[in-house]
Parts: sequence; structure tokens; C-alpha cells
Amino acid sequence: MKNRFSALDVAASVNDLQSALGMRVVNVYDIDSKTYLIKLQKPEHKCVILFECGKRLHRTSFDWPKAQFPSSFSMKFRKHIKQKRLESIRQLGVDRVVDMQFGEETRACHVIVELYDRGNIVLTDHNYVILNVLRPRTDKDNDVKFSVKERYPVDIARQYEDLPTRDLLQEILGSVKKKDMLKRVLSSKTPFGPPVVEHGLVKTGFPPNYQVTSDEVDDRFIAKVQNSLLEAAKLTDQVRDSKKGFVIYKKEKGHEEDEELKKYEEYHPILFEQFATSTDASMGYEEYESFGDAVDEFYSKIEEQKAQQKSVQAKHEALKKLDNVKKDHLKRVEALRQTQVNQEEKAGRIAANIDFVDRAIMVIQSAIANKLSWSGIDEMRRKAAQQGDPVAQAIAKMDLGSNHITLSLEDPGDSDADSLDVDIDLSLTAYQNSRKYFTDKKAAFIKEQKTIESSEKALRSAQAKTKQALDKVSQKVDILVRQRKPMWFEKFFWFISSENYLVVGGRDAHQNELLVKRYLRPGDVYVHADIRGASSVVVRNKGHRSEEPISPKTLEEAGTMAICYSTAWEAKVVVNSWWVRHDQVTRTAPTGEYLSTGSFMIRGKKNYLLGSQMQMGFGLLFQLDEDSLERHRGERKVCASANESVFDAMSVNTEVEHSLSDEEDNEEEKGSGDSDGEPADFPDIEIGLAATRISHDDQGEEYTILQLGPSTGKGGRRQPTAREQYLQKLRQEEEEAKAEERKKLAMGQADKPLTKRQKHKMDKIRKKYKDQDDEERAVRIELLASANKPKTLKGKRRQRQAEAAAEEARLRYAPRTDKKDEDGKEDKKKAEDVGEVDEVVEEENPREDEDGAAEDDVGEEEDEKEDEEEKILNSLTWKPVDEDTVLNVVAVVAPYQVMNGFKFKVKLTPGTGKRSKAVKTAMSLFQRDKMATSAELKLMAALASADDRLSHNIPGKVRVSAPELFRKKK
Repeated sequence: MKNRFSALDVAASVNDLQSALGMRVVNVYDIDSKTYLIKLQKPEHKCVILFECGKRLHRTSFDWPKAQFPSSFSMKFRKHIKQKRLESIRQLGVDRVVDMQFGEETRACHVIVELYDRGNIVLTDHNYVILNVLRPRTDKDNDVKFSVKERYPVDIARQYEDLPTRDLLQEILGSVKKKDMLKRVLSSKTPFGPPVVEHGLVKTGFPPNYQVTSDEVDDRFIAKVQNSLLEAAKLTDQVRDSKKGFVIYKKEKGHEEDEELKKYEEYHPILFEQFATSTDASMGYEEYESFGDAVDEFYSKIEEQKAQQKSVQAKHEALKKLDNVKKDHLKRVEALRQTQVNQEEKAGRIAANIDFVDRAIMVIQSAIANKLSWSGIDEMRRKAAQQGDPVAQAIAKMDLGSNHITLSLEDPGDSDADSLDVDIDLSLTAYQNSRKYFTDKKAAFIKEQKTIESSEKALRSAQAKTKQALDKVSQKVDILVRQRKPMWFEKFFWFISSENYLVVGGRDAHQNELLVKRYLRPGDVYVHADIRGASSVVVRNKGHRSEEPISPKTLEEAGTMAICYSTAWEAKVVVNSWWVRHDQVTRTAPTGEYLSTGSFMIRGKKNYLLGSQMQMGFGLLFQLDEDSLERHRGERKVCASANESVFDAMSVNTEVEHSLSDEEDNEEEKGSGDSDGEPADFPDIEIGLAATRISHDDQGEEYTILQLGPSTGKGGRRQPTAREQYLQKLRQEEEEAKAEERKKLAMGQADKPLTKRQKHKMDKIRKKYKDQDDEERAVRIELLASANKPKTLKGKRRQRQAEAAAEEARLRYAPRTDKKDEDGKEDKKKAEDVGEVDEVVEEENPREDEDGAAEDDVGEEEDEKEDEEEKILNSLTWKPVDEDTVLNVVAVVAPYQVMNGFKFKVKLTPGTGKRSKAVKTAMSLFQRDKMATSAELKLMAALASADDRLSHNIPGKVRVSAPELFRKKK
């Protein structure tokens, strides 16, 4: 099996990596001491380069297991090349050495990867002075030292060599004494590897693995070999233009009869002739779009096989430990049972020969009483045995030091039975010795019973530990899964409704603003809750500018999401949620007010939703291939529309404007009504809702500001800072001055009609600045200094303060280009009613134009991505079947009523548990599900081990509940 790059592979890999040029280094990781990952990125594109010392270098799309803590070598990489661009990547000569340059000019650093022999990885500066080296060594052949502060010898790389001449071929082939493979003979004398040489030989008519001898070498043979080398040289030139990759495999039989396995053997950038024309039925090849994909797939399969072997070995060891425990307990029980049999038999022999045993005891005791020495007693026994004394003959052994003798006793009732050696205590009678053995037998029996009971408990404990170890091994096995391209909505709170609508919510004020600005389209619905900290939720309608109303069921689910992603989750209080159309949401602030980041104005009718339950769910969605989609068509179809009058009856009809903000307003009047002052339904819980205030502008326009942001001051309010008070006062003065100017201008133009040129100019001004309100226009005029300062700003000190205020306003209230046309037309109509005609003489703001162009581009991209978005939604299923091909798994947090059909789900309610622990519990529960297939278990194991962001969408402290969880506890 091929396990390292050839020179041809290096050239193909360098050619494949040219697409990564210009990308910036995000980070460097180490898989082990010899394998490293460089993560590169540029807008809308990502790339990961994997290189292993002495073996390979290629792109990878798999999520490789990384070291928990980066090594010192990785830290050195990060220090020198992080955030630098990949400027060039080249092969040094025709050697197996790759030079990657990061950065430009004097800030450039080079990462040199050697892929021959034991290999090496070297980090140098722009002059190739070594900054760090993985394997310091000395090349004695070239007198070069590879160590820090030495210069890397770029010029010693192997260069392209000319093909051998006819005379040289005659000499090489003529020196072959015995049969040898022709490809090996030629590859050692040419710049080509054996596969390339064999390709040329097969191309010119030689059979594969052709063996040559010196006897058959003649002019015709040498000419044919020369043509073969020319074909090999052409192949190396084709690599630069080839973009394909090929993996050669061999078919093998699996464990089952009909099972057929593919064993990967080699990978190549070009399909060589020996493989294309092979007649071996067991050989085959797979074609890939690029050489990098082929190599990536090859090594990922190899790593997967290694991981599976480790898993099998770990399981075998765990089962072996359990088997040893079982054997040990069986041996102990068997030993106790054998002890009982032996003790009972000895006691029986003594009882059968009780007189004989007493006489033997009497004889030895008498000898001891006569003060004979132990050796004298033993001599007396031997003489008596020789004279035929049965007692002396029955004494097999004497241990007078311990006051014991051993008697060989016969069985009087069975003459065929063998004699049995029995230890006799001289201090006891025969009857007492027999009783002692019976007592030992009884003790062994009691011990056996206790051993069996303890063995059963110990065995159950060992089985539980073994099962736990096996589960741990299954979860810890490093499974390589191809990296899934994140979907655009995954950076937000999101879920897919039970009717296949995409529902997206913002995590913070900036995401709320981005969501409304970029992703709220005509036909979409905006959902919010009447409590501070609630997320801005957008329900994406099916199809751009779709006029089809979104179903009530989906709106209820979106309302539940808005409530749960708020302070109501921690407070465990259900509040009201409501929805409005897309054209009711705007960023235009009323006169004298401003909207901070994440704040919006809501105009018109708010449609309140039915009461929601404080229940979310954590589940898994599976991504299927195109062939499996037909089985799940209509899985999340829209239900029959409910009576819309239900929602109309719950709507709030008002003509005032509502402003939703995640921050407090700059000014609040002390006498305004406050919902916190009303009697609370929950005395132990206090929800601080900001005040609702009605104000009046110059024209008497009425509006309402609902402040739902977090309160920081006393009584749930934040006092405006001195800077904010000053800016507010300045805006009021500017508004008064502008109102006066507009009044004078309107009166002057009423007497004098506009010329054709003036009308044309005014039309251009209205078209250009139709989305700009008064406040933004004032800030722009001040910044560009293209108009006179307002009359209210007099004096140098006042002017400096105004300039500082303008700068503050520019930073905090930058002009926005995301207002809807309806809002622009409405503002234009109001301006015309009061005779507002501001002639602004200034050049177009380049930044504004760029922002506007960017927004147009975003709109076009959204139009183009709608089909792709619908395709993504349709490819996700909550309950795959056995016939489906599952590509990936995605974790989702959604209202629990959405998860009725999910195969893997748990319920989340407000509680005290940590989010990360809840995710671990849920994933562990999913992996123990008996209905899970092997493909699903593999994907779930990879998801649990690789993705550390699974808990990010859980609202807060939670309680996990599921039927299987309760069964486990029982």
C-alpha cells in the first residue's frame, strides 16, 4: 500500500494548492508530532492544508482530531505566520520538497516541508534563515547543517535530469545479470518513479511487471525502451494541466458471504496505463474532481481503519478483563467445593479406622513421653515397619515439630479404593480429628455460599464497568467526518418550523439589526415578545416577495422562540408575543429621537399570538443526498390555514408608532406610566418593562416608544449620560433652526415658481436623498462643511462642541441605506406637504455609495440563494429511514411542538442545569438508542466529539426530560 508522496504527486499537489493563494492564515494546529494543519480563509472561501513530515501535503475537507493543547512547534508557527497571506507555493526543482511563502518582502516567512526519507519541517524568514526546525540534523553528503540560525540550502534540491542516452541505456541494461523488473532498473537511473516508468512501458507494448535479462538487450529493445521513457516524460508534463485524481483499490471479501470491501492501494494524479488496461477483475479505481480530494479520501479511509482497529482492540481488552473476572470467580468456587469433598473424605477415613488411628496416636505419644529424640522415634518407626508392624507401616510422614503425623488409611468397606493420606493432630483423639475435618468441610461450604453471592455482585459490577468502558470506547473513537459547510442561518438562533418555514432570531443587538437589515424580505414576518431582552425573530416566507400568508401554526412556534430567548426563560414567566409585516419595521426615528443598535420602529397594527408554553427541545436533523429526498417529500407540509379572524381579533389597532430597543431611551419623563408599578401576578418575580411614553413633535405627530432593553438605574431605568443629554439638546436646537429655514424657503418659493432646471435638480435631489432623514442630513452637512453652520451654534467654543457632537453622531448614528421604499416615499410626501426643499450642494459620499452598492449586491445574492436555501431545507429530515443515505447531522434547538416527528429529541424546560451538561446527556441518550443505525451512530459520535458549539442555542439554565432518561434512572 502506498504511504508517501512521489515527486509526481508533489507536483500535482502543488498545482492543486494554487487555488489557496491569497488566503490568510487563521490558525495552525497539530494532529501529532509529525502532522500539522494550516487553516486558511478569505471571504466566502476556506481551505485547510494538511502536511505530514516525510509523507504527504494536500488539502483536506475532513475534521481531523487536533491536540488538546498546541505544541511548542505549533506555537512557533502561529507566532510567525498567523494572519499572513499565502503568497506562493512551489516545488523545489523536481525534489520532494515544498516551499510555502507567507507574507511579503521582509515580513515573509517560509514553511518548507520535506517529503523524502524521514522528512522534515522547517520554518525560515525571508532570507531562508532557519527560525525553527522539527528534526535538526546534518547532511554529511552536502556538508549542510539543518539547525536554527543556519541558512536553508534551497539550491541543493534535485533538478530535472535529461533522459539517459542510447549508450547509457546499453550500459545499464547490459549490466543486468539476472531477471529483474524493468521498471525498477529504469526508475533508479531516471527522474521517474516506478509507476510512471511502468506507464511508459505499458504504453509502448511491454507487459506489466516485465522482467529483463542482459541476453535480450539489442538495438531494437533499447529503441523501444527509449520510446517508453519519452512517454513517461510526456506524462510529467500533463500533470500541470491535469485536475483529476484517482484512487486504485482492490476488492476483497468481507466477513459476510455477499459483502465486498474496497482496500485502497494507491493514489495518482493521472490514471496510468497499467491500471486503465488492467485485466484483473479484483482491481478498480475511483475518479475524483481533484488530486487533493483523492489523497484526502485515501488517507481518511486509512485513518478510519486505524481508528476502527483501535476500537476493536479496546473492546477486546475490556471483554477480556470481564472474562478473567468470571474465570477467577469460577476457580475460587471450584476450589471451595473441592475442599469440601477432600475434608469429608478424610473425616470418613478417620471414622472408619478410629481404633487404628487411636493406636497410632498412642504409640507416638508414648515414645515422646519416654523422652526419645525425634530422630530416635523415626528410627524406631522404620525398624517396626521392617518387622511388619501395621501401625508403623501406615505412618507415611512425621512432623513432630508441629505435633502432626500423616497416616495412610485404607477404606475397610472398599478394598479396591486407594489409600488416603490424612494429617493427624497428636494432641487430639481420633474422634476429635474426624470432627475437626467435618468442621472444616462445613466452613468451606459456608464460604462457598458467601463466595457465590459476592461473585454475583462482583460479576454484575464488572459487567456494568465493561459496558461503560465499551460505550466510552465507542464515543471516544476518532471518526473522521467530512467538514460540513455551515449554513448562513447557523450564526443566528434558528429552527425549521413544522411547515418547513425557516425561522431565524438574533443573539444580540447587532445580530438583531443585521437580521432585519439584510434578511427581512418582502413577504416575511417580524415576531417579538413584550419583554426586554427578547430576540428579534424573522419568519422567512417561501419564495422571494411571496404574497402567501404565513400559517398561524408557524407564527405560534416563532412566538414561542421569541419568548424563550428572553429574560422570561430565567424568570419562568410566559408573556405575550406578537407579529407584524415586514413593511411595518423601519429604522426611521421620530423627530428628536434616535434609535440605537438593534432598535426598530414598528408602525401600525401588532397581531398578538396565543399563549405559548415555555418548552424548547433539543434534537437532530439529518442531511440526505438527492436520491433520498423523494422519500421525504411533503414531510413538513403546510397545514390547512386556520381562521385568520382569530388573529384579527387579537390584533391591536393603533395608528401610533412603536419603537423596540434593546437599550434604554436617552430621556424618560418621571410621570410616564410604568408597567412595573402595576400589581404583579407573580409576587416573587419582577419583570422590569420600560415605560410607554407618548410625545409630540413640531407637527403634533403622536408616537409611542416601548423600551424593552435592560435597565441599569434605580427603579429599572438607566439615566442618560451628560454626553447624551448634550447631543439631545443639540438635535433639538438643530431641528428648530431647520424648521425655521424650511418655513422661510417654502414662503419664498411660493411667490416664485421653479424653473425647468430647478425642477430637474430637485427631482435628482429627492431621488438621491429619499432615504435620508433630517438628522442624517444635518450630520452629513456638518461633516462635509458644505453648508453654513446652524444659527444656534455661535462662538468658537460652541462650534468646537458642535463638531465634537457631529463626530459622536457620525460614529453612533451612521447613515443607513436599508430603509424600505415605502418609508422613503412617506418621508418624501411629508416633506412636500410642509414645503421641504433642501438644496444640498455636495459631492456624493463614496462610503454611502459603497454601502448602497453592497446592499444591492446582498439583495442580488439573496435572490440567487433562494433556490439553494429551499434545497437545504428540503435536504434536512427529522426521521431518516433505513434506505436513506445520510450525509451529515445537524443539532437544532426549537420549540418542542416542532419536534413531534423527530427521531432523536429531548425536552428542555427552565431549570438549574448547565447547558453543556444538558447537551452531553442528550447526545449520550441518542447514542444509546436501539433504533439508531450504524451510520447515524457514527455521525452522532463525530458531532459530539468535534462540535463544541452544540449548547450555544440553548436559552439558559435548563432541565432535560425524556422518557428514555426516566427509564434509565429507574
